[in-house]
Amino acid sequence: MRLNHTAQLYSSLYIKNENKDIVKIIAGDAATILYLKANPEDEDFILPYMKPKVEKSDTVNLSLYHFYMEVTGDEAEGAFSGQTIQPNIAPDDNIKNSVLSNSRKKYATAKSAVEERIK
Repeated sequence: MRLNHTAQLYSSLYIKNENKDIVKIIAGDAATILYLKANPEDEDFILPYMKPKVEKSDTVNLSLYHFYMEVTGDEAEGAFSGQTIQPNIAPDDNIKNSVLSNSRKKYATAKSAVEERIK
């Protein structure tokens, strides 16, 4: 069976908290690995995929909005670094209030109902 256009997205706060076998399978099959600042334990896992461009402590000391990326297409390419563009969006209180209102409607419990349950 041949899979075309298969995309896998794996995102986690810490790789060390996940099943090591699953993470290795996903990383091994991934055509693109994007890596942001991390802790030392996760760096040990990702370094073999990023060598020789990325060395020990490089990902731990990565600046805000910077990343390392390794792309494998028809030919393996070395890892490279990049910088994202900081969003230039002015704060909008209308959007903030709308998100808060909708979240409260969907997920909140009225204060009186909570107080009644506590009694």
